[in-house]
This record gives sequence, structure tokens and C-alpha cells, in this order.
Amino acid sequence: MTRVAPSAMATEIGVQGLAIPEEHGGSGFSFAELAVVVEEAVGGFTKALWEAIAIVLAVNAAALTGEKDHRTLIRAAHYARANRPDLHWVIAGEGRLRDSLAAEIHRLGLADRVHLIGHVDRVDALIAAADVFVLTSKREGLGSVVLNALALGRPVVATDAGGIPEILPPEVLVPTGSAEALSQKVTAALDHPTPVPFPPGFSAAAMAQGVLDVYRALL
Repeated sequence: MTRVAPSAMATEIGVQGLAIPEEHGGSGFSFAELAVVVEEAVGGFTKALWEAIAIVLAVNAAALTGEKDHRTLIRAAHYARANRPDLHWVIAGEGRLRDSLAAEIHRLGLADRVHLIGHVDRVDALIAAADVFVLTSKREGLGSVVLNALALGRPVVATDAGGIPEILPPEVLVPTGSAEALSQKVTAALDHPTPVPFPPGFSAAAMAQGVLDVYRALL
């Protein structure tokens, strides 16, 4: 396995070391170093890499703001730890709540399991490497990032906020703010991974046709 040199960014974001066992290609490779790969979105950041180092990955990509409710995700990670000690939660995004979320992660003793990695240019590369994509919003419009995850064939667990129930079936939804239910759904998605079919009504062709129908109705 190619060793990736740590960068100032990896140190700055406070990702903890997490030594990878030698039987999984360790030799000092750390999660902090993997953060560099995420930052640069290089070709080496692949599902195969995660499998090689035996990490199970839940990904969230959203601005660090109150309506995205990352505190529920962090509490879900706390609940899930006993049942899935191999599970890591990666949060991609920046925002004004970063410091308070980092403090909550440390308060719950999750610094080695929940990782704030900041902005990622090619977030689809990160989502594609996930075992499950998680969205915990209190308020949401369409939830376009969920559509990205579905298009990439990833299992998804999300809250039932805003327009998300128009995209996802009830069996992968949890009530907003329900950390324990979220933990259970994520664990179930890992135990029995079943990607949700992409909703045909949200395909590019269907949405373009919808716009054309509106214009024609106005003529």
C-alpha cells in the first residue's frame, strides 16, 4: 500500500491517528493520512482501500449548520459503537458549528470514530467509497445529495425531513432528531446492504420533461 504523507490540513482538522493493524497493510498508515487522500480526491481513494484496512464507513456530506443536525449523527455514532466497533463516521463539510461539533465528539469519546474532514472538492468520490450514506437534516428541500448517493449505488439512511420522503422509501427513514433509531437503521443497512433504486421521477429526462410541461401549460 502506498504511504501518503501527512499534510498541514490533516493536522489542522484534528483527525486522530487510528493506527491500522499490520495484518491489514498497516505499517503506520493512519486515518489522518487518509484524510489527505480525501482532501485531494486522488484515484487511490477507493472502496478497495477501505476494505484493505478493514474500515466500515458511514459518510455524511452537508454544511455544518443547525438545520443539518450533525449532533443527531454524533449521538447515533455513540449508540452504534458497541454493536459496530469497526464503524467510522466521516462528515464532509464546513460551517459555523464546526468547533461545537468537535467538542461534542470529544465529550462523547468519539474522536477515533467520528471524523470532521472539512470541505471535499469531489464529494462523489467520498460517497462512492461509503458503506452507507447518512443524512440527518431537521429541515431539507429536495436533498440532492441523497440523489447523488442513490446514483452511485450506495445504501442510504436519512431523516424524514422536507422532500426526502419523496426520494426515499419509509424503510430507510427515521424521525428527525432520533439518534437511537438512526443508529439502528445504519446498523441494519450495514448488516443487509440494499441500495435504494434511483427514483425515476428525479431522472434528468423526467425533470426536463416536467419543465417542458410547465412551459407548454403557459402557452
